[in-house]
Amino acid sequence: MYRFMLNNSLAATSALIRNDHIYAADGKECNIRVFDLCGNFSSRICVTRAYSRLRYNEGECNFTALGCGCGNRIYYIDTSFNELGYTQLSTDCLQLRAVGTLTDISTANMTDGNFIVAAFERAVYLFGYDGKPIREICRADGCETITDFLVFGAEKYVIGTRSNDVSVITVSDNGEKQSVIVDSRLSLRLVFASGSNIFGLFGHGYIYNRILPIYSNGSILRRQEF
Repeated sequence: MYRFMLNNSLAATSALIRNDHIYAADGKECNIRVFDLCGNFSSRICVTRAYSRLRYNEGECNFTALGCGCGNRIYYIDTSFNELGYTQLSTDCLQLRAVGTLTDISTANMTDGNFIVAAFERAVYLFGYDGKPIREICRADGCETITDFLVFGAEKYVIGTRSNDVSVITVSDNGEKQSVIVDSRLSLRLVFASGSNIFGLFGHGYIYNRILPIYSNGSILRRQEF
């Protein structure tokens, strides 16, 4: 399993691996930075706005993103990083008024169609592409805050939560859950999939970015392994 250290002073909030490159965004600058798989800076792609979240959708061959300061609006971006449009999530209904800020987005390709998965601080919801909520997927326990949520296969998801300055990553595979506590020296910024493997983007000393493996071959890695 690969481990990456991005070799430049970028406080990344989002990253992904595609076509043997790492793409990273920081939610502040209107560009995407590209690295090789050794973590060396390769190029910079100018984009329409600063993106705080960036995910690649295998089923639709495009990206979804959250713009910095853009509320509950989800953007769609082609593989040349041109914006294609957006969906405004409707959160006016009663059950969504107390779920907190939108923290993460991804898509889910299911047998009955494609959907948006939106993680808020207190709950995760499934939305249609018209922005209307369909159902609740899960809810935070106690004083937990949901920071990350990603569907990476049929009946498979990974969720990141934070409580009392402790981050926990849980992988659910067909109902079987495995969890690991993030090392206190690292700050979890994003979990993402590359093939069947799950990686985490971690901050270390604010400007240092590490991409470390979390889940491989059906097993979550122990904290000392990443």
